[in-house]
Amino acid sequence: MKLRYLLAVVQMLGVLLWSPVNTSAEVVDRIVATAAGKAISFHSAVVEANYQALLSGDSRLQINMEDSLALETLRPAISRLADQLVIEQLRDRAPLDEPAMEDETSKVEGMLDELRRNYSTAEEFAQTLVLYGFSEEMLRARMRRERRIMLFVDYSLRPQVHIPVEQVEAYYREQLVPQIQETQQAGQSGAAPPELDQVREKIEEILIQREINKLLDPWLVNLRRERGVRFFD
Repeated sequence: MKLRYLLAVVQMLGVLLWSPVNTSAEVVDRIVATAAGKAISFHSAVVEANYQALLSGDSRLQINMEDSLALETLRPAISRLADQLVIEQLRDRAPLDEPAMEDETSKVEGMLDELRRNYSTAEEFAQTLVLYGFSEEMLRARMRRERRIMLFVDYSLRPQVHIPVEQVEAYYREQLVPQIQETQQAGQSGAAPPELDQVREKIEEILIQREINKLLDPWLVNLRRERGVRFFD
């Protein structure tokens, strides 16, 4: 009885050992970059690319790892993911007193409502989300994360910006007033240009954001170098 059992086991092992094995297993994902000690996968880059395409109204990206230009196509998305990771690491580790996070719910919902207005019906919007691989909650989560990152960037770079009074006055005189006058001439509005003091704070904020945008690229270059961002071919 025991002998027959052992023979059966040996026969079964022989079948397993000598059966042909499929050595060409399909690779479903791979690492395309690392940043702040975390890996960025091919799949996550595709998701990010399609998120940006959805926001900008571009076509959904259909790409696979075998495409010769896959990484080149995904490089902007990979770079964005790397930047997000290094900024989040800095936010978590830097000895800065980050201001208390304001309630971002209404702002995120506003971003979502603005996106909805690009579609004729709620059904069309829902179908588009499915096509791009998202749900509304997934969109909210990504928008909320972006808001947190943007607030930290603003908090980090704003102290480096100083807008002289002369620059505000020049913007008012050379850009704002001519724009309003051009609108009046086109018959789109009969309103006279506001006084400078009425729009001073708004102009200052516009100029501050311009300067922050100028500082952002070199700031990110330093962060990538310091936080060990690596891209893989």
